Amino acid sequence: MSNNIHVIELSEYTRPEVKEDKNKEWVSIGDNNGFFTYLIDRYLNSPTNGTIINSIASQVYGKGLHAYGANKMPDQFAKMKSLFKKHDLKNTILDLKILGMAALQVTYKGKRISKVSHFPMQTLRPEKMNDKGQVEAWYYHPNWQKAKRNDKPERIPVFGSGSSNEIYIVKKYVTGMDYFCLPDYFPSIAYCELEEQVSSYLLNTVSNSFSSSKIVSFNNGTPDRQTQLEIKNKVVNQLTGVYGDK
Repeated sequence: MSNNIHVIELSEYTRPEVKEDKNKEWVSIGDNNGFFTYLIDRYLNSPTNGTIINSIASQVYGKGLHAYGANKMPDQFAKMKSLFKKHDLKNTILDLKILGMAALQVTYKGKRISKVSHFPMQTLRPEKMNDKGQVEAWYYHPNWQKAKRNDKPERIPVFGSGSSNEIYIVKKYVTGMDYFCLPDYFPSIAYCELEEQVSSYLLNTVSNSFSSSKIVSFNNGTPDRQTQLEIKNKVVNQLTGVYGDK
């Protein structure tokens, strides 16, 4: 009798896979190198997640950049503040909250830093570590999911390498993750996606004049197992999911 019971399991999102391709100089993360895009979609499409992230990012920024002892060194403090524009700080904080990481582009004029600006974290991928376990550069591509084989992402050295244009990555240490850092809300990511699906389902229900879903019952005997599987697959394909038929 147990052979006639079929269980439909729901998918579950696990920690993204970090991949080192021997034919590429950079390291990818997630399916089709699109993990950052996945997180951005959860920010944009989950109302609760998006509201919380915006609120926390706003609180972190507060009244802007400040430093202890600024009154004692007003000239140095003024120079430091001139390097960081308000919108760059806000964008960096937002990236850090959404993606768990953020990037700052450090530009030099001669031997002095002339500007520190926000750099979109989702456009960067780390170079493979050297023999000392250090990442010496990050690669830039405007859309990694659409990157072609003949594309040549721009290599940007890390901060402190002595180049005129460098990248500084802001991220905390996470055990077992050398290249990337998951956002602090990641354990709840399935609920962010669930909220999106429920919202889409309810919207679809309203759009269809509140037509109720159906319970399908077969009362014409028990077919052989192969026929059962065929019927099951047809029903699942047609009736399940957010946009399944009513």
